[in-house]
Amino acid sequence: MGKAPFNRVWMYDRCYNGRRRLKDSFVIGIEEFVQTTRQSKYFELEGGIRYLCIKCDCTRILTNEIVKVHLYKKGFIPNY
Repeated sequence: MGKAPFNRVWMYDRCYNGRRRLKDSFVIGIEEFVQTTRQSKYFELEGGIRYLCIKCDCTRILTNEIVKVHLYKKGFIPNY
């Protein structure tokens, strides 16, 4: 797999037309996002990732695998 773009366009460009499947750039971006987040001091302090999907609006702390699945299904909150 290649690298995700440096800008955040990938965060809001989740699915192909018709919502048939996730775009590769989105999946790669999520992987890199989770890896970066796990290196944060907040990951250690809070014991997980502050969940930032459109539904939960950064109010829950979950494991990285659960966060990935939720982001795949729901996407990021606007203007994250």
